[in-house]
Amino acid sequence: MIFGQAGHLVHYGADTEPLETLIHLISAVQRGEASGDAAVKPGDEVRLVGELPESLAGNDETWLRETVFVVRYVGSDATVDVQPDLAEDYVIATVPAALVEPLRR
Repeated sequence: MIFGQAGHLVHYGADTEPLETLIHLISAVQRGEASGDAAVKPGDEVRLVGELPESLAGNDETWLRETVFVVRYVGSDATVDVQPDLAEDYVIATVPAALVEPLRR
């Protein structure tokens, strides 16, 4: 909920610096609780790969492939919630974990 609300604030031009700080703190806590051998953890930057799920069918595929997403939540059901940079868009999508590839920088 917090992540989506932050996106709406960015969309409408509100100052989101305090909220972005909160988001980073939440990700840090979730990251610390994640398994050490997890393929992706909250806060990781990823790209979407493979066949896109039906839930994203209404989005521009080129944009989805080129956008860097941040993992906001890793589900126990082999899914991840991802969100682009808040300045880019505020959509949060739940996708199969197999469809994300971590960026190596």
